[in-house]
Amino acid sequence: MDRAAFENPPTDPKVIGVDVARFGNDSTVITTKHGGNARVAASYKGKDLNWTISKIKELDEEFKSDRIVIDDTGVGGGVTDALKGWMRKSDGKSPDIVPVNFGAAPTGIISSVVEFKTSRLKCFGCSSLTSKIKRLKSSTKAAWFQI
Repeated sequence: MDRAAFENPPTDPKVIGVDVARFGNDSTVITTKHGGNARVAASYKGKDLNWTISKIKELDEEFKSDRIVIDDTGVGGGVTDALKGWMRKSDGKSPDIVPVNFGAAPTGIISSVVEFKTSRLKCFGCSSLTSKIKRLKSSTKAAWFQI
């Protein structure tokens, strides 16, 4: 399929997903999703929380998300707290900041953000993403930003 098959209706929310790591072997991964299009916008190791917060703000200034969904478990809580009330300089809007605790089942708005049909997904520039999502989706309902 080509990109034209995945055009985004204007009503589809733009979502940034963040899986926060800090130091050590884990990576912080920041993804963007709009309609059926998802991409890994940033992935890195060894950066502190202030660097991650700045990176999220930088990406959101460009992407102009409707919401930012953050893995709030562990160190992600600090990122969630720092972004609450934040307003983009480019348009003066504030995306919804949605903390997710992966120890609990998704409910309400979280369900609409994290559950999606992988048959609509096409990720350009990250070939293994779709297969990882399919494996994760079979084991959990909250999958797309756990990659």
